[in-house]
Amino acid sequence: MSDPIKPFRQPWNLVEHEESFAVVDASNTALALVYFEEESGRRSSMKRLSREDARRFASQVVKLPELLEELREHRAARDAPA
Repeated sequence: MSDPIKPFRQPWNLVEHEESFAVVDASNTALALVYFEEESGRRSSMKRLSREDARRFASQVVKLPELLEELREHRAARDAPA
């Protein structure tokens, strides 16, 4: 039998590195890396986001656990017997 799936520990946080933003959980496990490039010419050839776009994107990933909890609560309220 396989091990049960363990959720990533909350809260999730955003950590800035030299060329990326990392989304990490409470145990500092990297869940996502969003790379950016400041120089527009290199950004285009490397197909990377601008620093601000990468920060915005990673910030939204950090919010996923809260959004999923809100969705679960909404569905539970909707499906509850009247």
